[in-house]
Amino acid sequence: GAPGGVRVDLAEAYYRMNQPQEAAAALSGVEGRLSELHRTLMAEYLLYRLAGANPPSPDVVQAGLPYWQAVAERFRETPYGAALYADVVEMMKQGTDTHG
Repeated sequence: GAPGGVRVDLAEAYYRMNQPQEAAAALSGVEGRLSELHRTLMAEYLLYRLAGANPPSPDVVQAGLPYWQAVAERFRETPYGAALYADVVEMMKQGTDTHG
């Protein structure tokens, strides 16, 4: 019953702990209920990576990516920052892919 944004954060935590089933379960039902663009991007990205959903659209990537780039930079000296940076690179690829 947690708000969608909290569920995205929980899903990301599970994803980082290599618990993909729990991450996917945390995202169940959050699509279309998120008002924060960066969380929309993370939710769509995680569903793409974990559940075979479509990748995030270039528009969603463009809108949400600056937040995740800043977080990756802020934590660049940590394992979390390095892992997030790898995901940011993948998100950037999705943002330039016009074929979906």
